[in-house]
Amino acid sequence: MTQILTHSQNLMNLSPSDASLDAIHIDDIATALAKQCRFNGHCQGFYSVAEHSVLVSYLVPDSLALKGLLHDAAKAYLGDLVSPAKVVCPEYGEMEMALLRRIHKALGVDTQNVTGREWLDIEEADQLARAIEFEALFKMAPSALWLNRSRIFPAGVPEHLQPQCLDWQAARLHFIQRFDELRPVRGGY
Repeated sequence: MTQILTHSQNLMNLSPSDASLDAIHIDDIATALAKQCRFNGHCQGFYSVAEHSVLVSYLVPDSLALKGLLHDAAKAYLGDLVSPAKVVCPEYGEMEMALLRRIHKALGVDTQNVTGREWLDIEEADQLARAIEFEALFKMAPSALWLNRSRIFPAGVPEHLQPQCLDWQAARLHFIQRFDELRPVRGGY
């Protein structure tokens, strides 16, 4: 069986080519991401993928804010896999990207494959978010392999970009509010 039951009681087929656009809802995405803890739960406090996604949406260029917000949306259906595990399981990344394209289409986001400069900007923002989160949630400086956040925020990370460790309900609401702010004007969400 390749289906899961979503928060909204829809059956979602996890095979990206069979994923029904009608089964994809922003509320399901926001709810599931708000209940998933970043860093596989190994951080100080609960910090959700939803809150992380909102942070990424503020770190990308404005034209990519919606794609930045949704960059981890496939995790709402597939679950999260820590970065080191993705290295040994490249099929997960392929499935995640294929499902993300379906999610973009269902939500009225530009359905062009996120490649080239756009993807690099989103990846860079994701790495910057990870560095910010690592400092805040592990109370230690991020690895030198991660972006040097002091180059981008020489006076320190602004307060509104600091992880708040929101409970899942607040993180869900924050994600939905950010989506509503950024989404294309269309009905049916």
